[in-house]
Amino acid sequence: MTGNDWPVPIDHAGAVVSLPPKAADAGLRVQAFTGTYGSHDREATSRIEGRQAYFETTNPLNMRGGLTIDIYIPKGIVSEPGFLTRLGWFFKSNPIIFLPIFAFAVMYSMWFWMGRDPNPGISVAPMYEPPKDMTPAETGAMIGDSVHPRDVTSTIIDLAVRGYIKIEEITEKHLLTSGKDYVFHLLKPMNQWQGLTPHERVMLENMFQGGSEVRLSSLKYQFYKVLPMVRHDIMAALKEKGMYGLDPESAGAYSIMGVLVIAAPFVLLQWTGAANFFLSPVPAVIAIAAALAIVFIFFRIMPAKSLEGARTTVRIRGFQEFMARVDGDRLRTMPPNTFEKFLAFAMALGVEEHWA
Repeated sequence: MTGNDWPVPIDHAGAVVSLPPKAADAGLRVQAFTGTYGSHDREATSRIEGRQAYFETTNPLNMRGGLTIDIYIPKGIVSEPGFLTRLGWFFKSNPIIFLPIFAFAVMYSMWFWMGRDPNPGISVAPMYEPPKDMTPAETGAMIGDSVHPRDVTSTIIDLAVRGYIKIEEITEKHLLTSGKDYVFHLLKPMNQWQGLTPHERVMLENMFQGGSEVRLSSLKYQFYKVLPMVRHDIMAALKEKGMYGLDPESAGAYSIMGVLVIAAPFVLLQWTGAANFFLSPVPAVIAIAAALAIVFIFFRIMPAKSLEGARTTVRIRGFQEFMARVDGDRLRTMPPNTFEKFLAFAMALGVEEHWA
């Protein structure tokens, strides 16, 4: 009744509980406990007079001690609360439940005003060539709004198709085993790289630091250092081409801002003592997990393409559909170099098995 969090002793405590008139002579039973949480001390009196129950301590309560009252009320004396009443009590006792609702409202508002792709005004239809002036890595990044490892691999294949490098497969024999490796040969010196994009130049510069030949196995443990630069250059190229209204990097910053906006009122209320969001650990954990899931979902869809970017994405989807559905007969009617020319795009778009 008094609670157990008082940092000072309590000299005297008492309570009177009034029940409905029909509670008189209905078999009420009462008892009281005193002390800290979990104590079974009974330094208090309890009695029933008609429809009222009286409780009173007989000794002062120590610091962190309290008075707890217990009343047995036969069924039918007090009306059971309805569903809405119990639901209201649950929300009042667990205000953290409102966290996912607030998180959805904040993130949806941010997405609605800043993260929606414009209507491209065209629908996906098979396209027989990739969008003009787009590298394989850029087309792959446009589909997922991020640079996937296969986009980097597709760049190497594209450089080979365009004659900048040659890829040679070799077999290495050891004492009891043998294995395959690949050797990359640089065919064009740096003074002939004028037509390359920044991410293609970065890849070649770092692949052939030690000469005009390099093995794939030697790149395995050092080339990963270059990947952040490659990713940055690919996304920077898409931004420069006007493909994004809200690019993925800026979208990430907005998502972080959304998290701060969501958390601020709850942290403030908890810190000031105006509310306690952790009275029930299970609802708190569920609510926080749900809020984080909502933020993550909107983080994934927050990047917004420009109108040109949305239309380019539709064209890429159409080209992807063409490569996924083309058959051998149709491919034979196309120019002889079609397979090699578009192989890197097939890899970037994840349809290389169909294209092959």
